[in-house]
Amino acid sequence: NNFVTIDNPFVQSKKIFQMYPVNIKKCQAQDDLKIVYMSRININANAEEKNIWNKYKDQLVEDFTLIDNNNFWEKISLNNNVEIKKFDLYKKLKLLLRFEIIKNIKARFDKKINLIGDDWSSFSFNSLPSIYNIKKIKKIYKGNICLDLGSMLGSISLYPRSNQIIESGGLIIQSFQSDSREIWGNISDKILFRNLSDLISLIEKLLDNKKYCFTLLQEISENFRHSNKSIEKSLDKIFNILK
Repeated sequence: NNFVTIDNPFVQSKKIFQMYPVNIKKCQAQDDLKIVYMSRININANAEEKNIWNKYKDQLVEDFTLIDNNNFWEKISLNNNVEIKKFDLYKKLKLLLRFEIIKNIKARFDKKINLIGDDWSSFSFNSLPSIYNIKKIKKIYKGNICLDLGSMLGSISLYPRSNQIIESGGLIIQSFQSDSREIWGNISDKILFRNLSDLISLIEKLLDNKKYCFTLLQEISENFRHSNKSIEKSLDKIFNILK
């Protein structure tokens, strides 16, 4: 009877408890608009993981959604084909892809990106250590372009980090997720990206037009205007099962 909060190629369930952002802070885009990315990174990989990454790297960089595609995983054979080993590989490939994305964005936008998280400095990136103070995190997100590369555990649009960005008044741009069209509706094309080219285009458009940023912030807030009712529906699913 358990519900899950995530969807991935290995744990697929119709019983997903969907979270939503609430109490969204309304704000203007920052005058000195920054690209904010918060995350730790660990790309240490064993020989098998490195071989698979090197084999599929170009395909994954060309299409970020490939990593959550069942057909993609059917092509990969591991020495140990246990599901937990596949899931470990899934998370490792996500980290390696995440590193590749940030490396390219950092090279492209340099001082416009605020990279926050332990580990990044070991790769010679100009970055800040991890921040755990919620008030400080919200202040950094507020009114800035907030890059969201999805959850390490699966493919879902609304999870703790993305909800925190939205609630803080951050201008979220997100890699395409399995439920993206359903969650983002009419503003999907304004904040979603499938590859580096899409991501760079989104960032450039936002950096060049502060008025557009403000309008998009309002649209994001409006998109979740009925979040309380949506959460009630999610809770109803659980209570109906328990009856």
